[in-house]
Amino acid sequence: MDRRAFLKGTTAAAAGAGVGTNILTASLLRAGASGNSVHAPQISASDGAVGLTRPHVIPLDGDWHFQEDPKEIGEQEGWHRPGSIKGRVSKVPLPWEIAFPELRDFKGTGWYEKEFVVPAQHRGKRIALATLGISDHATIWVNGKPAGEHRGAQSPFSLDITPLVRLGSTNSVSIRASDPAGAFMDYESLILCSGLWQSIWLEITGKTFIGDIFMVPDIDRSRAEARVTIIASERIPRERHLSLSIVLTGPDGRVFNEMKDIVLNADETLTHVVAPIELKAAQLWDVDFPNLYHVQATLTENRNIVDQASVDFGMRKIETRDNTFYLNNKPIYFVGGGVIPGPGWGDCDWHHPPPYHNPTDEEVRKDIEMIKSTGVNWIRVSLRPAPAKFLYWADRMGLLVWQAGGWTLSQPVKGEKLDQYKEWLAALILRDHNHPSLVIWEMMNEGGGNSWEPLKELTARLYDFAKGLDETRLILDDSGGWSIGVLNDPGNHGKTDIDDWHNYPPFDNFNDTRDLIAGLRSYEKPLVLSEFGPIPYIFNVDKVKKEWGGSEPWWMTARSKEFAGMVIQAGFEQRFYRWSLDKVYGDFTAFTEANDWYYFEGLKQQTDWMRMNPEVSGYVAWMFDSTPHPIGVIDYFKNKKVFCPELTKIWGQNAVVVDILGRRNFWAGETIRANVCLSHFGDNTTLGGLLQWRLDGTDLHGTLGDLSVPAGKVRQVGSIEFKAPKVEESKSLRLIVEMVRNGTIVCQNYVDVLVVPSKFRAPKLKTVIYRGDFAWQLEALGYELKKEDSAAPVVTTKINDEVLGFLEKGKTVLLLVCGDWVPGATFHLVNRKVDPSVRPFLNKFGLDLGAKAQGGHGDCFFVKKDTAMFERIPFKNPITWGFQQVWPQQVIVGIKAENHADMLAGAYGVMIWSRTLDPDQKAHADEVNATILQCRYGKGRLIISTFELLTRSINDDPVATIMLNDLIGQTTEAFEPGLRLK
Repeated sequence: MDRRAFLKGTTAAAAGAGVGTNILTASLLRAGASGNSVHAPQISASDGAVGLTRPHVIPLDGDWHFQEDPKEIGEQEGWHRPGSIKGRVSKVPLPWEIAFPELRDFKGTGWYEKEFVVPAQHRGKRIALATLGISDHATIWVNGKPAGEHRGAQSPFSLDITPLVRLGSTNSVSIRASDPAGAFMDYESLILCSGLWQSIWLEITGKTFIGDIFMVPDIDRSRAEARVTIIASERIPRERHLSLSIVLTGPDGRVFNEMKDIVLNADETLTHVVAPIELKAAQLWDVDFPNLYHVQATLTENRNIVDQASVDFGMRKIETRDNTFYLNNKPIYFVGGGVIPGPGWGDCDWHHPPPYHNPTDEEVRKDIEMIKSTGVNWIRVSLRPAPAKFLYWADRMGLLVWQAGGWTLSQPVKGEKLDQYKEWLAALILRDHNHPSLVIWEMMNEGGGNSWEPLKELTARLYDFAKGLDETRLILDDSGGWSIGVLNDPGNHGKTDIDDWHNYPPFDNFNDTRDLIAGLRSYEKPLVLSEFGPIPYIFNVDKVKKEWGGSEPWWMTARSKEFAGMVIQAGFEQRFYRWSLDKVYGDFTAFTEANDWYYFEGLKQQTDWMRMNPEVSGYVAWMFDSTPHPIGVIDYFKNKKVFCPELTKIWGQNAVVVDILGRRNFWAGETIRANVCLSHFGDNTTLGGLLQWRLDGTDLHGTLGDLSVPAGKVRQVGSIEFKAPKVEESKSLRLIVEMVRNGTIVCQNYVDVLVVPSKFRAPKLKTVIYRGDFAWQLEALGYELKKEDSAAPVVTTKINDEVLGFLEKGKTVLLLVCGDWVPGATFHLVNRKVDPSVRPFLNKFGLDLGAKAQGGHGDCFFVKKDTAMFERIPFKNPITWGFQQVWPQQVIVGIKAENHADMLAGAYGVMIWSRTLDPDQKAHADEVNATILQCRYGKGRLIISTFELLTRSINDDPVATIMLNDLIGQTTEAFEPGLRLK
C-alpha cells in the first residue's frame, strides 16, 4: 500500500505522523529546541508499574500469531486483514530471534496478529494502543483498517484507535514490524530486539485526558511542583470548565491536596497546568531510604470524573559542585556498575536454556539486591535504555541509574536521523522523568573524535534540548568524550554536567596505569572513569554446558564469529585443551576462577588508585557478564564471581587505601613503607577515628593517631613503616588497614607483600659464559663471567655465529630477550631495545616477537609449575604482583600447539586468542604465545626468556633474582626439548 494512501486512512489523532502523540512530540521538539521546560503524555505500563498508572488498562501481552515475511509480500497479499496470519504463535514481549531459533539471524519483516475485546461500558472513551517499543518500523491495522505507524525500536508510543474499535465485540490488531539490518539505533547481532520485543497494551481514557504528570521535587523548600498536561483527543466545539484534583500520599501515609480550575479553549489541543504543593517535613528519597510519594490526578467536569491517572515520585535532588556529585546536598561517590540491556540481561535472559521470557518482578528485584550487595550505588545502562521494570524496582530499592543514550556517532548526523533521535529522546524522557532513581541522561556513547567540531555543536544542541525537557537531572554530552582511550583533557567534553572517560589499561601496566590515573584531572565538573578494567574475557565453559545439558548454547558458538574482531568464543574450550592449559589450571572451573582473581587484582589496583585521586568522583566497572562480553563481576547465570566478598570490602562511600610505591617483594629485614589515604563520602559529617594496621600472620601491628577527613574529601593521613620479618621460606603476607570509629570498622583494605629469606640470593652456579652488552647484573649476583669454559652454560642477550657455534657443539644457551640497564642510569635511560640479532634468528624458524598487548583489554600470563623452576616464589596463575618488576615486554609468537610442552611460561589474550604486533607493526593472529621457550638447536639446547630479568631491580627484587638464578640453574638440568629449530 502507498504510504500516502495509508496515512489518509489513519484516525484524526494519528494523522500526519501516524501516531497518537504526533502533536505532543512536535510540541516537545519545539520546546526542547528553545530550552523551555515542557511536559507531555507519557506511556503507561500495563501493570501500572511504569509511568502513568491508569484505572482501565487491557494487557495484550501473551500469545500472538506470527509470520515472517522475508520476501516482503505480506502487505501486497493483504496480511493485515483479520485472520490472515496463520503462522506460528509467539510470546510477547519477546524478540523473534529468541522466540524462533531459525530466525536468530533474520533481519527483515515479521507480522503479528491478536484478537481483543473492549467492554461496551467504555463507550464514549478514548482507546489507545500503547507499547514500550516495536522494532524498528511498525505499521498497525485494527480490524483490517490502517491505524498508524511508528519508527524507532526503543521508542514508547501511544496510538489512538478509538474509531476503529467495535465495543463489546471481538477486534483484531495486525502489526507489520520491519527490522532491517542497520536500522536506526539497532545493534544488530549484539542486541536482539526485533518485532514485538516490549510490552503492549490498550489503555482507556476520557476523550479529554491526563496525558502527563511530571513531579518536580524541591527538597530545599520542602515542596513539589506538579506539572500536568491535559490533552483533548478531539476538537472542542466550545470552551469547557474542568477541575483538576491532585492528591499526594506520603511514605508515612500523610495526604496533601491541591485543586486547580482549568479552562479548555476550542482549538487548543494541549493545556499545561502547574501546581506547587507544600510538603512539610518531606521524607527524602536516597539509596538507603528510597521513600516514594504517590500522586493521583483526577480530572472532573460537573463532579463527573473525566479522566484519572497516577504516578509515584521521590523527593530527591541531584547536582554537582566543582568536581563532586551531591545527592540531597550530601557528597556521594559514584561506585558504579555498567550493564548492557539485551545480551542476556534486562529484557529476556537467554543465557539460561529456553523457554524464554522477559524477567519477572522477582527476578529484577533479585538482580538489584545482588548489585547493591557488591557496594555499587549507581548503574550505567549503556547502548540501550534501562528496561522500565528495572527502573520501577530501582526506585523502590534505592539504586541510582545513569540512562545511556544508545547512540554512537562517528560522522555528521542531520536531517531525518537527527529528528528520529530527538523524537526518541523526548519519548524516553517522558517515559522515565518521574523515576527518582534516574539521575543522568547520556546523549551518546563514544561519539566521534576531538577533531570533529560539528559533533560538539550537535551535542551542545542535544544538551539544551534534553535540559529543556527535564531540568531536574544531570546531562552527559558524550560518554567517554572525544578522546576515547586517551587521557582526559580540558577539551575532552563539550557542553555537559559531567566529565567522563573510558580506558582499559591492562593489569600489567603497573607504573603506567598508576601515572595515568594519578594524572587524571577534572575540569570544574565531576570526573568518572565510566568504562575501565583489565578484563581477561574468560568464562566457565563447564558451567555453561552443565546448564545446557552438556551442549554448547547457540549464543556461545554460532553468533561468536560475528565478534571475531573483538572476542573469539567459537573453539574457546578446544583451545584450552589443545594447549594443555588444564595441566596449568586444572578444569575449566578452576581456570575461570583463577582468571577471575586475576581480574580482581587489577580491578582493585585501579579502583584503589582512583580513590586516592581527589580529582576522580567515581568509576563504573562492568556488572554482569553479557554475550559476547564475559566482563562483569557477576557471571552469565547471575552468580557472584569468587572475588565478590573481597570486592565489597573496598567498594563503599568510605574507603581506605594502603599504597606501596614500587615493588611489593622484599628480602627479610628490608624496610617496608606504605602510604595511607582516606576517602570520605556519603554524608555531611567529618570522618574521625583511629586507623589500625597489622601484618597478618605475624605480631607486627600499629596505629595511626586520631584522624579526621571532611565530607567529600580525600586525604593522605599518614604512612606505615616496619621491617620485613625473618622467614625460612618465601611467604606472601597481607598488610591489613582498618579505619575504626567507636569500636566499629568503617572501612578496610589491604596490600599483599612477598617476603623472601636472604639465603635465596645465592646463585645456583658459580661460572657462566656471558655474551651481552652489559655484564654488571650477573656480576652483582655473584657470578663469575668467562669467555670460555667447557662446563659452564652460555648466557646471552644476542645471537651471533659464536653463540650458534656453542649450540652446534652441544652447549646449553640461555637467551635473555629483554632490555639492559646502564649502571646508575635513571629509569628513563633504560635500553628497552632487544638486541637486533634476535628477531632475524627467530624469523628463520617461523617465530617472531610480538608486543605484549595481545587482546582488547590486556593479557593473562602464566608460568608452569611442573618445570622445577621458581619453586621458591609463591605464586598463582595468571601471575600478578609478584612479577611486577619483571613482566615481559615481548612475547614469542608462532609457537604451534603441538609444542606446548616446550612452553615453560606463556601468555594468552581474550578467549585464549591474541593479536600481537611485531616491531614492524604487522599484526599476528595467534592463540597462546611463549614467554619462556625451550628448544633444540644442533646438538645443543636453547632456552629463550622474554621476562625483563636484566633490570635495575636485579639483586634488589627477590623475584627477579630467583628467576634469573633458576633459569641459569635450569641449563644444567637434564631436560629434553621436543621442539627442534635446527
